[in-house]
Amino acid sequence: MEENWKRVIGIDLSKRTYEAFVIIAGSDKESKRFNGKLDPGGQHRLQTRLKQGDLVLMETGTATFRLVRYLAQKEGITFAVLNPAKLRIIFDTVCKTDREDAKKLAQLGLKFSLDELPTVSIPTEDEQAERELVSMRDYLVGIKTQHKNKLHAIFMACGHPEIRSKHINKDEVRRAHIEELLTGFAKTSAIMVAEMIHAIESQIEEIDEQIRLMLLDHADDAALLLSIPGVGPVAAATILAFVGDVSRFSSARQLCNYAGMVPKMDCSGQRNVIGGISHRGNPHLRKVMVQGAWCNVLGKKEGNPLKYKYDRLKVNKPKQVAVVAVARELLTVVYAILKNRTFCQFMTLDRYEEKLKDYGLLGVLDHTDSKESVRIA
Repeated sequence: MEENWKRVIGIDLSKRTYEAFVIIAGSDKESKRFNGKLDPGGQHRLQTRLKQGDLVLMETGTATFRLVRYLAQKEGITFAVLNPAKLRIIFDTVCKTDREDAKKLAQLGLKFSLDELPTVSIPTEDEQAERELVSMRDYLVGIKTQHKNKLHAIFMACGHPEIRSKHINKDEVRRAHIEELLTGFAKTSAIMVAEMIHAIESQIEEIDEQIRLMLLDHADDAALLLSIPGVGPVAAATILAFVGDVSRFSSARQLCNYAGMVPKMDCSGQRNVIGGISHRGNPHLRKVMVQGAWCNVLGKKEGNPLKYKYDRLKVNKPKQVAVVAVARELLTVVYAILKNRTFCQFMTLDRYEEKLKDYGLLGVLDHTDSKESVRIA
């Protein structure tokens, strides 16, 4: 479709204010600037300044999606949210101010078509809530790990190196070790840390219940994803939240690129160098894929081609590199299964039902009508 904008507006957001730069397309009229606050009144005034036929460009940020959904209530305006990591003209600029960034965004919209810009899909309110849910769980798990490391350090400082992670995983067990082995201020500190860990664990349990309800809201897709070895409820919820409708990706490679799991390339003349993965993508999706890969490669895992791939690669590569390659292959499996609406070939019905039972989902997410399966090259 031919793009014919009346005005191109670049908007740069800060925590409480915004800066806007307006270019009138196909006109010699002088460009305009305006700014305002991001409180409810300021958002309303910004909406009234937008006109039908405008193209509005912003970078992704904490408040971007919410603001765009509000502004988009006014019809006839096109919004483009851009990935800032791929906007080198802004990222590498010497003079980096909100006003200059807004100007560069407007100039990009005037110079390039939307297909040529690194646009980001705008999630709905429900999709945004699901992303925040899995992101919060990831955050809490990280904080819990920090506190467990602190508790482990207290035991080490008091001369008890025999206490390992398995000894402090459960609340009643770690409290028993604290009472038995520690004294004085070390004991007081350990009790405080243990109480914080217990509180965080309770919060994680609440989020896990919400994740379970989220899977029920996407029962068909969740059932397909859980048929993949290494993909549990948290990984399935992460995929559903950040991938959503897989048809928006034209290929498995595009999905891998979205997760930052494609290799970096340096090509110049006769020199072609392929490096490690780019890491320029969704970190939550990349993390659960790597965790799923480890689940697939540890142990015997008979009949699992991902395990066979790992065994072949680790002969000549470090195990971490081999696991990342398996994680990328696992993501291609996710794409194929969601795209073709089929179950994973190397998951037997008995193992699948046992997996659902372990997660308390047996009889809720049963989806065994399909007899087809996805093959892995």
